[in-house]
Amino acid sequence: MKNCPVRPFIFILLLLPLYSFAQKDSTVLLTKNFKFEDGIYLSFSEFQQNQPSISWDSVFARLHTNPQNFVTLVETIHLKATKASIKGIWGFSLGGIPYINVEKKNEAGLHKYVGLKVRGSICYYVMEEKYEQSETITAYNPLTGVPFRQAQIMTEKKRERPFMMSFKSGKKADFVEDNFLKWIEDDAKLVKTVQNLKDADRAEKLFKCLLIYIDRNPAYVPVRE
Repeated sequence: MKNCPVRPFIFILLLLPLYSFAQKDSTVLLTKNFKFEDGIYLSFSEFQQNQPSISWDSVFARLHTNPQNFVTLVETIHLKATKASIKGIWGFSLGGIPYINVEKKNEAGLHKYVGLKVRGSICYYVMEEKYEQSETITAYNPLTGVPFRQAQIMTEKKRERPFMMSFKSGKKADFVEDNFLKWIEDDAKLVKTVQNLKDADRAEKLFKCLLIYIDRNPAYVPVRE
């Protein structure tokens, strides 16, 4: 019996849909300009895969974003269909910028979500915290200008506390030298650079070392075409 010439052609046609489906996902370099898929991420894995499980179109949200300090305050996020609040939100993306749940509330009881200022193999974000500092208050004689009384008072101040997050594991830690050195053990040259940093502008130089590590150790993110 002669071979049918149609069969190979049919086989090729059957493979084409599978090939097209495989081409829908690809990976791109995670840079500071990369825009994540807008939506709500219920886990770090969803964020890592750039695939939010809940779209903004399916929810009602009352929130306020401050682009200057990378903080979004959330009053409520609930599903339109059931009006049920969404529990266990890991984070979300707005305009391509990811904000993570830091399990904190402001004075008004609104939930805080902090934006990742730096995205890469190690992500970077900053949280504002309050602390008390002792200050000396001096009272002066209005006629002579001579001080006649001093007192120590505690004043409340604010400062920024930097954090880092591994894009590989989702682990978070304070962005301080000891922690950073542990995270970059695979880059011996950079470890030596960090250990030899001078005290002047040390924090700024440590941040630059973070950017160097990200550049040398790229991370990739799935995108859907």
